Amino acid sequence: MKIFHIGKFNAPHHSDLAYAEAFARAGHVVYRHQSNHIDPELLKRVRPDLLFLGMIKGIETAELERAKKVSGALLVCWWGDQRGNPYDGKVIGRASQSDWLLLTNSEPIQMESYKKAGAKNVAFWPLAANPDVFMPIVPTM
Repeated sequence: MKIFHIGKFNAPHHSDLAYAEAFARAGHVVYRHQSNHIDPELLKRVRPDLLFLGMIKGIETAELERAKKVSGALLVCWWGDQRGNPYDGKVIGRASQSDWLLLTNSEPIQMESYKKAGAKNVAFWPLAANPDVFMPIVPTM
């Protein structure tokens, strides 16, 4: 499966750069957008199976719709902190374009509110980290 990750991946946000590097090492395509535009010619060349977008990264609903149409790929939106208002136009617009909306909060009321607002498939997706890198255990004795 060819995954096309869409994000800003900006320095000095080291976590963004680490994500981009991890995705690239896994053989995924990493697309660093600088505007509200996803290059349709690149999508045609890459031909991804799945578009993966962190929801707060600034791509508008119409652009997501175009990217899905051009690529024919599934769209998965991930929102790491979705405690905001699901009825906000931008948020639910992006969520309603996605084939899956993945949330890091499994609170049933929050998940149901996105479904009621138009999100098709809403699921819990826990965050993960490599404990050897992010929380190394150092012996104290």
